[in-house]
Amino acid sequence: MRDRKKRNIIIGSLCCLLVFMGIGYAILSQTLNISGTANMQGNWSVKITNMKLLEANKTGRAENVSNTFTDTTASFEANLWMPGDSIEYEVTVENQGNIDAVLKDIIQTKTNKDKNLKFSNSLIGTEVLTSGSKMSFTMKVEIPEEAETLPEVKESKYEIQLIYIQYNGGEYTPPAQSIGTLAERILADNTALPDTNIDFSQISSDTNGKGLYYTNKNTEDNKTTYYFRGDVTNNYVKFADIIWRAVRINEDGSVRLVTEESVGESAYNHYGYNEAVGYMYGTEDSSTYEETHKNTKDSAIKKYVDNWYKTNLNDYTAYMSTTAGFCNDRSVAPTAKTWSSSDTALGYGTNETYYGTYNRLENTKQPQFACPQTNDLFTMSTSSKGNKALTYPVGLLTFDEVIYAGGKRDKVDINYYLNNKNNYWTMSPLYGHFSVGDFSYFIAIGDDSNVYGWSASSRQAGTRPVINLSSDVETISGDGTKDSPYVVK
Repeated sequence: MRDRKKRNIIIGSLCCLLVFMGIGYAILSQTLNISGTANMQGNWSVKITNMKLLEANKTGRAENVSNTFTDTTASFEANLWMPGDSIEYEVTVENQGNIDAVLKDIIQTKTNKDKNLKFSNSLIGTEVLTSGSKMSFTMKVEIPEEAETLPEVKESKYEIQLIYIQYNGGEYTPPAQSIGTLAERILADNTALPDTNIDFSQISSDTNGKGLYYTNKNTEDNKTTYYFRGDVTNNYVKFADIIWRAVRINEDGSVRLVTEESVGESAYNHYGYNEAVGYMYGTEDSSTYEETHKNTKDSAIKKYVDNWYKTNLNDYTAYMSTTAGFCNDRSVAPTAKTWSSSDTALGYGTNETYYGTYNRLENTKQPQFACPQTNDLFTMSTSSKGNKALTYPVGLLTFDEVIYAGGKRDKVDINYYLNNKNNYWTMSPLYGHFSVGDFSYFIAIGDDSNVYGWSASSRQAGTRPVINLSSDVETISGDGTKDSPYVVK
């Protein structure tokens, strides 16, 4: 791994640990016919008493720059150079008072996140910290040996807050401990295989893809993404009291989730011409492609999905990726009749137009994760990519994700995890076909699991919202099965 790295890059990793000991005491007195006084003799003193570099655990060319501590903080700075480098420190917390303490909460925060720079800490806070006792734990930063690229950030910060309170003598339940990020747990619990031998023109099966696969072909910036395929039963996630299915680990390290069930029904749009293929759209019945597909007006399905998010997930927006997007592929053929004999390749008004999804469905038989056009990659304003047109970080599946997962047109009763026995929309337009009516068609999945082209405006279908959980979102339990889904902290 190291031999293929042609340059040395120092990753300055500044990691801070903060311990807060905040607790209030009250002296109570009451006057009846006699008086009494209560004197507080307790001494609260929980503090950090030591921090040291674990020299024997250091790997590769990692080097310590500094490590310091006070009663309430411990911090270190280290340089990492290449995959396989890691450095670890031990921090000791001691109860020097005479009041027993317990750990109420552990709050972890990461900034300047990069999936190839990994922070971790050992299990802490499982016992009562009695007077005169101490406990130690470790903090570690590393570039994993399997990392294919160096981290893109020069400095990253990791913060842990330990919240101690007085122990009341009753039964003590330690705070939930992270068992790793959601992406890390998925990769640890599955053997990811390359998808080079999968035939995407056929349904998933035991011999044509079942499990977790990876690819860097036809992805955003040719970065690796991992995805589930087939009748898998270990990609359940519980988040915000909703059951989801993990679809894939995106190129930015975030995890894409789709609701297990539809959250209601909606038409895709209420207009019939080429503008109706847009998740957002521009001028109705325009005479140019650009005006038709400007992202200025919300489709009916976007309004529905946004309202659902606002009601159910608005308080969880901090968990969402700020870079990952949702593709509403409105690309057209380079010239007329390239993708279909009746295709004008114009994409406006009532001109019969076939979109990129159709070409992959009927011609190339090759799905893709990359979104062909920036204007069609729906992202938040904080993203460095896409059209930055979203108000809420939520969208729908694409046709391509359905094919990667194991679906196929003209096949019914397919056993793959996206088949929930109900129909639902994808975000992928098929074509605008106006010779038999003012209809734009979208890819939808039927209740028989078949891949259909349904009119955007003439029928209702189920809605399964999709979100992207940030790469540092952690899990506290679960193995991904239906009875024990990954629980997001």
